[in-house]
Amino acid sequence: MTRKKSRGFTLTEIMVVIAIIGILVGVVLVAMGPVRKRAKDARIVSDMLQLQNLAENIYLDEGNYDKVDPALSLEIAAIGNDISTQGSSLIIEKASPAYKYCAYASLVSGSYFCVDYMGNMAETATPDNSCDSGINSFTCQ
Repeated sequence: MTRKKSRGFTLTEIMVVIAIIGILVGVVLVAMGPVRKRAKDARIVSDMLQLQNLAENIYLDEGNYDKVDPALSLEIAAIGNDISTQGSSLIIEKASPAYKYCAYASLVSGSYFCVDYMGNMAETATPDNSCDSGINSFTCQ
C-alpha cells in the first residue's frame, strides 16, 4: 500500500499560528499606547512653537498681537484645529491693547505647554500656572 503525502497544514497547525500572531499583536498594541501619547504631545508642542513663530510674524507686520486669534487668522485657526485633533485645546490670552500675549494647550500626558510674546516656552502642571496674566504681564511661568 502506498500513502499519499499531505502537502498542506492541518487545521490545528493553522489555529496555533493564528493564536500566536494574535498574542504578538496584542503585546505590540499595548506597548504602543505610551508612544502614541508622546507623539501627540510632540505634535502639540510643535504646533505651539509654530504659533509662536506666526505670532511674531503678525507682530512684525501689524505692530501688535491683535490678530493672534483663531477668529481673525486662518493660520492660527488651522493650528487650533490641529491641536484639537490631538485631543487638546488652544487658549490664547492677550493684554489690551495687544502688545503682549500668552498661549497654552494641555498635553495628552496631563501637563500644559505655554508660549509667550517674549519667546519663552514652558511646561507646567496646571493651566493656572501656565500664563502669568497678573498686571498684564502675560508670560509663561
